[in-house]
Amino acid sequence: MLNALLQLGGVNLLLSSGYGRLVLGKIAALVVLLGLGALARRRWVPEAVQHRTPAAVSLRRAATEVAVMGLALGLATALATTG
Repeated sequence: MLNALLQLGGVNLLLSSGYGRLVLGKIAALVVLLGLGALARRRWVPEAVQHRTPAAVSLRRAATEVAVMGLALGLATALATTG
């Protein structure tokens, strides 16, 4: 984030430039990943340890996390080639 602010030259360009919007998208994806990780740690892992989670639910949760990770990586790639 700090690097993006330095490259853009100000906070106002986060919303008005393509690069800034990519940075905000990546930050949003990372916040979602943190939330999914916290949710998994509090709910999914204890249920899975006790074998109370059906395989389909575990697969859906894992697929959601992988999809958001893919989005974050795609945005990181776009950031690396933009600017």
